[in-house]
Amino acid sequence: MSQLTLQEIVTAHTDALAAHSEEFLPTIRLLLLQGAGPVSPSRLATAMQWTPQQVEAFVHDNDLAIDDRGHIQIVPGSGCALDTLLLPMLTGQQAHIVRTCRTRQVSSSHSACPV
Repeated sequence: MSQLTLQEIVTAHTDALAAHSEEFLPTIRLLLLQGAGPVSPSRLATAMQWTPQQVEAFVHDNDLAIDDRGHIQIVPGSGCALDTLLLPMLTGQQAHIVRTCRTRQVSSSHSACPV
């Protein structure tokens, strides 16, 4: 098995983002909006110039959730570890990640702060 450096992993992610920017734009816009506070479906619709149905499809297709206050939330565990660690850079907020290895049943905890 080959070992990749963190730089190689980040480069692969940024290359994928550049190649598929139209697909990632709504998620990036959501994260940037969340950096300024809670995001309602209507706020995302305005930012993306979408209909309510397009926002609903985006939430569903990306495993997001609407909380009891009507704000769009990222469901814990829905992204990969690197995506989770990159969230603070886009939102400007600290993220705390707790993962459990499915094989060994060992938990690990990590925090990431915006730079």
